[in-house]
Amino acid sequence: MIKKDTVSELTDHLNQANDTGSIKFTFESEKDNAIPFLDMLIVRQPNGHVKLQVYRKKTHTDQYLHFTSHHPTQHKLSVIRTLFDRSRAITTDEGDRQGEV
Repeated sequence: MIKKDTVSELTDHLNQANDTGSIKFTFESEKDNAIPFLDMLIVRQPNGHVKLQVYRKKTHTDQYLHFTSHHPTQHKLSVIRTLFDRSRAITTDEGDRQGEV
């Protein structure tokens, strides 16, 4: 964690460390008391607590594996199980968890 006013300086420093330019560091700022990180949306509550939700980009289509495809049934069921497991592992609020289900 670093101070808010030094984020761009750190990002610039990291981007200058690689002469090839093949690696580019970026950062996201908090919007509406929330910031995405990996598969999570970290939401800061007014009481000072943090709530975690499953994060999906705006371009996400909710399409995974069509049930009539020629994949084995175990693969199709695994997609569903993975989504349930991710919901259980990430969400901290029961209402959010039910929304995921």
